[in-house]
Amino acid sequence: MAPEAHSSQGSQNIPEKEARRVGRPSRVTGDLGRMPSGQAAPPEAVVGGTDNELSTTRFGSVRGYAHRYYGEPRQDAIKVVHEIDDGVMVVAIADGLGTAVGADRGAQCAVEEACRALLCTQTGTTYWAQGVFSQVANRMNEVATSLALTPEDLSTTLAVAALFEGPSSTTVDLALVGDTIPLIFPRDEVEPLPEILDTETAAMPGHFPDVVTTSFEVAPGQTFLLATDGFANPVKYGSADSIVEEWTLQLPQSLGRFLWDIDAIVKTYDDDRTVFAYQRAQVT
Repeated sequence: MAPEAHSSQGSQNIPEKEARRVGRPSRVTGDLGRMPSGQAAPPEAVVGGTDNELSTTRFGSVRGYAHRYYGEPRQDAIKVVHEIDDGVMVVAIADGLGTAVGADRGAQCAVEEACRALLCTQTGTTYWAQGVFSQVANRMNEVATSLALTPEDLSTTLAVAALFEGPSSTTVDLALVGDTIPLIFPRDEVEPLPEILDTETAAMPGHFPDVVTTSFEVAPGQTFLLATDGFANPVKYGSADSIVEEWTLQLPQSLGRFLWDIDAIVKTYDDDRTVFAYQRAQVT
């Protein structure tokens, strides 16, 4: 994946835009707050993306304002792997449970192992998701033992997807445990995928048998979005329509602007926010 090129001259021409605050009012005051203690804490934010003639991809994860205020680590995690030669992209997103003492480590472990397992799996078969999620659960149990924790101490939701770019559309095979929300952006509306069942209380590693799956197509001009509830809930319930309108037309070209969108624009929502956005190019 080639790094995004930045132009100092171009960046000077990007106007400052005021944060559009969506979601419920924050319970805390202040901006960045405190850094989490310990050397193992995940970074404040991660951001990345890639472009080709068929699609634009942007992804990022930022620490929520409540975690910043209390000096707690980001409990969301994301990993994206693009196998260019095979024409496949895999993504894993995890949202560590706030009540789990090792949620940040559980989330990171889950996405790392999920991508490793998914790249060795033939999706679309009957039991592909059970195999991947079982492997993730086993690895999480091993990590819990090494940290002198229980598996429940690492509890996290998990969503994994494999994207296959074809000449006319992109096929997405998706599996999840928990409340990570998949959305498709048509031109004028946002629709949740109806095949996904309500698994809000389920979490890895204990609930890996509860994995649900679906497969769908992303057509030219559509955007597939996979996000943790800190970002997806404002989008799903209509309080982030301005973001939807902009992203439906074009995902941000600048990684900095994309990070701004998922952080500052939803800054009154306390949860960590993690987003994967894939936009299939329009047919010309």
